Amino acid sequence: MMTNVLVAMTVLAGACSDAGTHGAYSDGGMASDGSHDALASAPPPDAAETAATAVDGVCGPSAGGAFSAAPTSGLCNAGTASTVSGSGPFAWSCAGSNGGVTAECQASLSANAEGCGPEEVMGADDLVWSSFKSTQLWPIPPVTGSGDSGRAVQFVADSAAYPRGVQMVGIDESNRNGKNYVISDCPHRFAPVGGNERCTLTGVGSYGGPLYLRFGPGTSSYDCPLTPGGTYYVNFRDYFTPRGDVSSQFVIYSRTD
Repeated sequence: MMTNVLVAMTVLAGACSDAGTHGAYSDGGMASDGSHDALASAPPPDAAETAATAVDGVCGPSAGGAFSAAPTSGLCNAGTASTVSGSGPFAWSCAGSNGGVTAECQASLSANAEGCGPEEVMGADDLVWSSFKSTQLWPIPPVTGSGDSGRAVQFVADSAAYPRGVQMVGIDESNRNGKNYVISDCPHRFAPVGGNERCTLTGVGSYGGPLYLRFGPGTSSYDCPLTPGGTYYVNFRDYFTPRGDVSSQFVIYSRTD
């Protein structure tokens, strides 16, 4: 009888020892030595938690505008902009991401674009104000305009960012010589938009303006009205003849009137 009891105890001890060594559990429990079950595995991640959020492309404020040349800013509010194609109308797309849809966008050729002369084109040294936003002293360093053609700075009348328009100030802290600023339909054209003298500053020194550019609702006697989404140019040059070199920076402020 004693012999049978000893045999039973030996078999039981061996089984417990084997279980404690290998941790052979299939339910993710713990072995007798406190170690984790080697066969257990974490549950698969929830697909909803790991999937990236789809983002649709959305056309920017240039869509639906009228431009004298292919727009270079304000193309997309969301998504990745394609190359602008066409010579009027202009077309581009805003590609969505993570499975989002692509938006197709278009802008028209402004009625006065064909009136730009052969010299009224953007040059290599001219600037595009591609991030037209309230700023202090842009560009840095100041840009220089020389001779009769002066310097052209292209911008878009961004009515999405500035529903009523902006005040634009020309600043030249290093050169007090007089200069002319003109908001025009064409680069290097010193005739104002629509012949409106409110779109010009003449003979100003180190501080010129503001020019009150109107993009949206509201009227005032000092407005320079511009088409929302349209492309325009602030051209500047020396006031005195023969015209030499003058420099300028700009500040714009959102209008609330």
